[in-house]
Amino acid sequence: SISVLEKQGVEADDIIGTLAVQAIKRGWRTAVISGDKDLMQLVDENVTMIDTMKDKTYDVAAVKEKFGVGPDKVVEILGLMGDTSDNIPGVPGIGEKTAVTLLAKYDTLESIYAHLGELSEGVKKKLEAGQDSARLSRKLAQIVTDLDIPLDLERARPAVFDPAAVEN
Repeated sequence: SISVLEKQGVEADDIIGTLAVQAIKRGWRTAVISGDKDLMQLVDENVTMIDTMKDKTYDVAAVKEKFGVGPDKVVEILGLMGDTSDNIPGVPGIGEKTAVTLLAKYDTLESIYAHLGELSEGVKKKLEAGQDSARLSRKLAQIVTDLDIPLDLERARPAVFDPAAVEN
C-alpha cells in the first residue's frame, strides 16, 4: 500500500529533487533514501541523505568529508570525475583527488576551463580532450528541482500500513 509517483519522461532523481525542494519550502526536514551520489547535491541544513547499503547518513559535513567539496559543488565534481554507477562519464584520467584540487582553486568547471593555461600539461591535455564529456557529465549530474509535480500528502498516505509486510 505504498504510493508510487511517476511522470513519463522524467527521471526518478528529478522527482525526488522536486519533492525535496517542495518540502523545504514548507519548512520540513527531509531524508532522501538513496545511494546515488548525484542526490547529495540536495543535502543542506534541512535535507539529509541516507545510504542504506552503506548504513551512512550524509549531512553537509559528511558530503564534504566524502567528496572534499560541499553539496553545492557535487555537480561540478561529478562533471570532472564522473560516476560509473550512474553512467556519468566525467573526464577520462581525472579522479577525485585532482577534481577536488581543481575545484578548490577554480570553484567551477567553467572557471577551470577558463584557466587551462595555468595547469600542468598532463592535466591540461586530459581536460582539453574531455571538455565535452565534462560538460555533459555536469548536465547529467544536475538534479531538476522545479518540475510541475504537486505534493499531495493525503493521496500518498497508505490506506493500510502493515509493518510486518514491510519488514519481509
